Amino acid sequence: MKTKDIKYYRCPPQIQFAKIICKIFFVLMPFLLILMVIENRPEDYSSYSEYVIAFFMPPLFMMACTFFAGSWPDIGIDDDGILVEFLWVYLRVSWKDLIEIKHIGSRTFGVWLITTNNRLTFFHRFFGLWTTFSWKPGFHLHTQSLQHREALKIIQKQINRIHRT
Repeated sequence: MKTKDIKYYRCPPQIQFAKIICKIFFVLMPFLLILMVIENRPEDYSSYSEYVIAFFMPPLFMMACTFFAGSWPDIGIDDDGILVEFLWVYLRVSWKDLIEIKHIGSRTFGVWLITTNNRLTFFHRFFGLWTTFSWKPGFHLHTQSLQHREALKIIQKQINRIHRT
């Protein structure tokens, strides 16, 4: 499929900015952890638990940044399926790999979880676990984004078409 045949649906500019900040922190946190290991000693902290918590914070912050950036993906749609943005890459999900689309939350501020039998990434399993208590991988689309609303209509049509056959 040619790149020009892909229609992209992007998040609002404010979310794009927040995702960029999260990606920057994602890159900087391993360096902070290395710096903490090199420069700090347990004696520098008032308690051992404070020392342990300090070393868990960068990995936890990395996971939180990854979860936020991954839960607001830009997507591309073409005849073959969906391209789901995750950090700096687009992951391909073919139409036949879609399982279901499920709305969670309020109509205004809710989120749609699109589950798939495609593996995507380990973090995409957490999106399913977080929103529907399912270990199936999936990705979120938010109803606040007008472009995501348009993409949801296309995805819903494709899922209905797939389940009819």
